[in-house]
Amino acid sequence: MKLRNSIADNDGLAPYMVFSNKNLLDIATHRPVSIESLSQIEGIPSARISKFGKSIITLVKDFYPKETDVSLMEKLNSSIQATYLLSKNGTQDLNAVASARSLSINTVVNHMIEAIKIGLPASLSCFGMSQEIFDVISKVIQSPPLNGDVSRLTPIKQLCPEYIEFNHIKVVIAMLSQKYGVNEIPSESDKHSPERQSFATRPDTSAIETSPSIISKENNSNKRKESSYFSQSKDAPAMKKLKSSKLFNL
Repeated sequence: MKLRNSIADNDGLAPYMVFSNKNLLDIATHRPVSIESLSQIEGIPSARISKFGKSIITLVKDFYPKETDVSLMEKLNSSIQATYLLSKNGTQDLNAVASARSLSINTVVNHMIEAIKIGLPASLSCFGMSQEIFDVISKVIQSPPLNGDVSRLTPIKQLCPEYIEFNHIKVVIAMLSQKYGVNEIPSESDKHSPERQSFATRPDTSAIETSPSIISKENNSNKRKESSYFSQSKDAPAMKKLKSSKLFNL
């Protein structure tokens, strides 16, 4: 508000001609850290973004250093930043984000996975996954015969219950890789060793909000298998029916 008034005074404008009150509320909610992510906020004219955008971005970076973790955000390209911020730091339903950005669910989920990989938080709820699904996949990955090997998705899928889909597996791999390190996911036999216990100080992805699971449709053609992002299975735990869109390739 102070910045808006200052800009308005300097340019001889009414404050609403810089940013409306709704614009300010949306900026506070989405906390854009790039011009592109600012431009994704509905209702801000491109001319105002061009003229006043840099000042707003600087203010957001200064005011929300801890919440947005600017140093991590800057490792992402501007399009992924926009997706992550519209997800309200990994808590917003991704169908809404895809609609707001006019992107496919496939693209939005991949953006979120990239954010997870560099250490930005994301709840299972934004993917529609339950804690149960996370735990099932995690146990399969860390138990024999895989013992932490995540180099291929198919062997993991074959060892999971039928309701587990490739999209779930990809999200869990990203979370485990961020927690333990790429190619360092421990097996059940060694994850409790003194060496592995040093990871206890890292973010615990199991302590995140849960919600109904996303289940995708599997393509059974002779081509490489793909799973759609959202669908339902009668064998799965209670799940929320969402849109379907192709996502994971084998």
